Amino acid sequence: MSDVGRDVSCTVFLQRFANGTESAVSFRAAIDFLAKYGSSGPSDYINEITFPLEEIADDARVIGGPAEGAVLIAFHGPIIDKRIRHLVFEAAQTFSFSIYDDFSDVIYVLPHESDAIPQAMSEQFSSIQEFTHALELWPESA
Repeated sequence: MSDVGRDVSCTVFLQRFANGTESAVSFRAAIDFLAKYGSSGPSDYINEITFPLEEIADDARVIGGPAEGAVLIAFHGPIIDKRIRHLVFEAAQTFSFSIYDDFSDVIYVLPHESDAIPQAMSEQFSSIQEFTHALELWPESA
């Protein structure tokens, strides 16, 4: 994926894992974090975040709810550039998210977090890469 344009069929996922299973984060904290970059929908659609035109992604959806927490954040139609790299890097540091997508076979994890990924999921990727800087995410697009 290049920095010019986007493939609207792609999705970037942020998800937290602990001890080989998914682990929810605070739903409200996830919405508030994303609201720094875009706008959340009205109360019935608060989990839908839209971004300014041609910035970050077409939209993001927070999967989960106030009771169970946010189990996944999905960015639809991402534009892989410094803005989304910064956002997902900050989110990973804030919530201990791992990052993966449906256009490559790499899952990005914070240092020492590769053991947290569920075994079945780790087998779906050819590489689990630790990252400490935003530019380490999708380096082929940098």
